[in-house]
Amino acid sequence: IQMLSQDCRNFFIQDLCIYHCGSMFQNYIVSIQRGKVRAERYLGIPLCKKDCDYWFEACKNDYSCSPTWLPNTFERVGGRSVCKNPCKTFSEYHTTAKNFCNTIFEGTFEYFENPNECCIDLNPRDGISSNVECAKSKYRRSKKNHGLVAGIVIVVCLFVVAVYGCKYC
Repeated sequence: IQMLSQDCRNFFIQDLCIYHCGSMFQNYIVSIQRGKVRAERYLGIPLCKKDCDYWFEACKNDYSCSPTWLPNTFERVGGRSVCKNPCKTFSEYHTTAKNFCNTIFEGTFEYFENPNECCIDLNPRDGISSNVECAKSKYRRSKKNHGLVAGIVIVVCLFVVAVYGCKYC
């Protein structure tokens, strides 16, 4: 068994932060019928090209036993996740950063190349406000109106992430 490099692992931890603390992405949540672990998932979160490129660069020489990292790609044996397939490098499964980001979680992220369109920055230089604005733009375009409570939840979660980091969220 070979562990992920620290740089690669850090990107997957950031993904977990989005999943667990990303209430601002509520408009990207869709219901899934086949989910064994959960009944909802994120779909189509616009991920900035530069972040996707960095993520792929960090992981391309690390090993995986599947092109996707969804729960159904692994078997549970004795309480542990076990690979169904032999391990290959990420670059053997994904020839480009775009392919990697669009498929690693089967569409959770969408690779965004256009710098004029809003996208999620995994390491925003302005704290987190650019991601909030991007999420708000999707929220404003959404036909659903989740009201004041959703807005308050978003602000509280963003405050916790900004002040304490993902591990406390």
